[in-house]
Amino acid sequence: MEQYKPLTIVNENNEVIGQSDLVTANEQGLLRRTIRVFLFNNKKELLLQQRSAHVFQPLLLDQSVGGHVDMGESYDETAVRETEEEMGLRDIVLRPVGAPILHGLSFAAMYVGVVPPNSPINFDNHEVAAVSWWSEDALIRALAEESSRFVPRFIETWLTYGQVILKQRDELMREVDLQL
Repeated sequence: MEQYKPLTIVNENNEVIGQSDLVTANEQGLLRRTIRVFLFNNKKELLLQQRSAHVFQPLLLDQSVGGHVDMGESYDETAVRETEEEMGLRDIVLRPVGAPILHGLSFAAMYVGVVPPNSPINFDNHEVAAVSWWSEDALIRALAEESSRFVPRFIETWLTYGQVILKQRDELMREVDLQL
């Protein structure tokens, strides 16, 4: 069985109250902290990952990067670490999208980032089966017509916060001067 690092366990106010391994946290329904990263290219396309066959919700499409906040780590540190671990991307500017929000059993902090042109994506094939870039129109069409291809939490997040994420993307692209 795979060993998990201790996760940050929180109360209903997102205050740290302890730590737990992932299996125990799931079995006991403990609240924890997670991150979701939405990476875009200079064409404003969103990078989606297809989850590997070895993880929860196998082979479904999901946000660019996601993960649990390890004990002693901040949301920001986790977003950087997970982006490096899952996509092999370093030195990506990540911007938080508002305060963490409670989704199910996790307080999720969302981030947007822009991947510079010609940056190689070397995804972790234990966690990720494939990656692909999606235009906003193609994503909206696929969510409407083929929702079974996506992780349900991604659909919920995108339908609720997609416009906020896109606004943050546009602001970040202006800041890093990658807009066309």
